[in-house]
Amino acid sequence: MSNHTFKEWFLATRPWSFPASAMPVAVTMAYCFYLTSSGDSAPVGPSQWAYSIVALISMILFQAVGNVWSDLRDFKRGVDTADSYGVKILTSGQFSTTEVRNLAIALFCITSSLGVLLAVCCGPVILALGIAGIALTVFYPFLKYNALGDVDIFLTYALLPTAGTSYLITGTFVPEAIAISVPVGLITVAILHANNTRDVATDRRAGIRTLAMIIGNRASRTVYVAEVVLPLAITGALILSGILPAVAAVACAAALLPTVRNIRMIAHATPDNLISIGNLDEHTAKLQLVFSLSLSAALTLYAILLSHTS
Repeated sequence: MSNHTFKEWFLATRPWSFPASAMPVAVTMAYCFYLTSSGDSAPVGPSQWAYSIVALISMILFQAVGNVWSDLRDFKRGVDTADSYGVKILTSGQFSTTEVRNLAIALFCITSSLGVLLAVCCGPVILALGIAGIALTVFYPFLKYNALGDVDIFLTYALLPTAGTSYLITGTFVPEAIAISVPVGLITVAILHANNTRDVATDRRAGIRTLAMIIGNRASRTVYVAEVVLPLAITGALILSGILPAVAAVACAAALLPTVRNIRMIAHATPDNLISIGNLDEHTAKLQLVFSLSLSAALTLYAILLSHTS
């Protein structure tokens, strides 16, 4: 493993995609902070916030494991080839399959150690959620090859981290926080869907079935648009219902321009012109970052204001 620089190893984990795992945890932390500051939840001690920070680090590392594992399986299955879009660490010969496997194992050991630490400190519920996450990650390639990758991603990078983080902080599951995971999770699923829409030809050649392949190009474009527009509408509904404060509208305003840009990109993605969405998955990850960071910042600043005025 010493033949590569740290930067090369880091890039092999696809760091541009880390908002998919980091943002659900960050948004949940910010929302729980808002609940405690507004008096809608019991006060939270420093240890609970420390646990959530460990969970944030663990989730990012966990996604790195998933990325590397998926790339290894895709390469061995023939899904990723020299003419495929996206990651080239194996198809270009930059890394060997042994090196990528060892990287996955090393990252898994680190994130598992953090997960065990959280389970010891916080109980069997966290252990159960961690085991569920591991199972979904291990079986992700199989599920992806059978048109269930979108469901897997939503569970792994929306519901589970949100439920786990809210439990770490408050000692219970917070239904409102889980509701907030829906708009965040839809954008994460859109990252995968953009990738699958782009890769229909190479995926078909490899003999796998994704949702994008089954529903066709036109419907795939419609689904993508829904996955990036619905989060804005759902956030508005959560504000109107009182689950989110009005300041959460900042996230919708911040995400509007990148959402429009991404919609324009996929609008031109015909079967003969898929190069137009060659990096739409990366742009969707940036959209996730903009939306979720804005939402987290708005909730945090509003919570601080509430705590100072109460």
